[in-house]
Amino acid sequence: MRPRLAEKYAPAKALVRQEKEANQELKAIYDARLLTEQEYLSVSKAIYQTSVKEKLAEQARQSATPRLDMVGEVDPLVQLKNQLIKQPLMSIS
Repeated sequence: MRPRLAEKYAPAKALVRQEKEANQELKAIYDARLLTEQEYLSVSKAIYQTSVKEKLAEQARQSATPRLDMVGEVDPLVQLKNQLIKQPLMSIS
């Protein structure tokens, strides 16, 4: 319960945990001989690329959001812009 609560306030930790779980599942499937080595490497690479993309999106959101949110509290147009910026980032997840 506590780690999940911590992840709510540190989304990057959730991304790391999800990547680790995906890799463990993939390894178990490979160890059970349900995948060829080529398939394993291909899926492993895809997991890594997806994880990097999600981490970068989260970092961008975290670094831009606080400043934009403060301005959005004063200016309704900036608030709308903030919502539009966050939408594509959320669709990546």
